[in-house]
Amino acid sequence: MKKLLIVIIALFVSQLSYGQFLKRGQIKGCESAYHAFYAELGGNAGLYSLNYEHVLFQVDAVAMTARAGVGIMPAGEIGWGSSNFKIPTTTSAEGATGAQTNFPVTASLLIGKNISLFELGAGATFRLYNGTGSADEQSIYPTGVIGFRMHPSTAGGAFLKFVYTPFLVNSSVKHWAGLSFGYAFGERG
Repeated sequence: MKKLLIVIIALFVSQLSYGQFLKRGQIKGCESAYHAFYAELGGNAGLYSLNYEHVLFQVDAVAMTARAGVGIMPAGEIGWGSSNFKIPTTTSAEGATGAQTNFPVTASLLIGKNISLFELGAGATFRLYNGTGSADEQSIYPTGVIGFRMHPSTAGGAFLKFVYTPFLVNSSVKHWAGLSFGYAFGERG
């Protein structure tokens, strides 16, 4: 698991580094802001998260983004209804107390020419638990991103998205969703 974490972080950092070498006007048809900071309720971190996103490149109506975030959740399980609509915050023993820090890392494709875009992506949420009664100290959950977003077509502005974010937990798909709002900024090509 630690090797997977190192590989994913290395890929994320290398892609961010590659994006820094792009020069103004080098990407034909680039109309999206290059950076965004946003808060997400639900989503890939579970309960909530604060996130940074970077547009790596854009060609015509398709852009690729990389995102990293951080969020904190209490011990236990959150969700509603059947177990497929609940995500574990730990594989805790009964009476576990404490908190869990989540680090969602995803890559997504944004498809569309206007400010309304379809988003499709994948990644992982790294969870570190600190407290008492937990069977796991750390875990990695693969996650997906399928949704709709409104992204500025200029050098900055409001950023809004609604996404379906399923998790793969112990070979079972856990259904989840997220709502994000923030600000995008940066130069465009």
